[in-house]
Amino acid sequence: MQIIASVYERLRGRPLPADLPAPVVGRLVLDKGLDAFRGISLPRRSERAGLRFRGARVKIRNVGRLRIGAGVALGDGVVIDAFCRRGVSLGANVTVGPGARLLGSGVVSEPGEHILIGDRTAVGAGNLIWGQGGVTIGADCLLGPNVTLISEDHVFADPNALIRQQGSRRQPITIGDDVWIGAGATILKGVSIGTGAVIAAGSIVTKDVAPFRIVAGVPARDRGPRSGSAGSSDG
Repeated sequence: MQIIASVYERLRGRPLPADLPAPVVGRLVLDKGLDAFRGISLPRRSERAGLRFRGARVKIRNVGRLRIGAGVALGDGVVIDAFCRRGVSLGANVTVGPGARLLGSGVVSEPGEHILIGDRTAVGAGNLIWGQGGVTIGADCLLGPNVTLISEDHVFADPNALIRQQGSRRQPITIGDDVWIGAGATILKGVSIGTGAVIAAGSIVTKDVAPFRIVAGVPARDRGPRSGSAGSSDG
């Protein structure tokens, strides 16, 4: 048990509870062992990348443009399409929850820019990250379930032309370190979120967020500083 706890803490940065029932620990070891075996097929940043974990039914397209660091864990059903100018990069110990999709481009004819995710960031279950305009996420971020990041939108000014024929606008999304984005939040193109900010669940963020501020609502508005706040973003 001590060896298992040590490995878990090294990979995830937090201790494994000492009172976990033996069947739970056994299942964890079995599942992670199988994921680690699947992870052998994942691309490496270097020859010394270490263990990586790949769940069942993970789909990776354009693998030559994907870089994955040590300790990365991809949950069941994750889809990554790394076709974009700078590719997709996942830092050390990044976790990507079940069913999440990281898509570098919308269509092959219009390559996107990039998706770059920093060390120890957790991408939640069911997240959708579009890299058309470029998405950069810092280290130690928490993205709750069903978060959406969209770095492109459509031009629709001419009512006499089809929207799909009027082109698109792209601007990068940049998220600093230690940001918490609550469940179901949406971050739109051109938004910069400062280090330490908190985005409440269900918010739609259309404007920049200053460091260590809390925003909430549709559209999201500043609700004050993190300091002294006991609130939760529910996600």
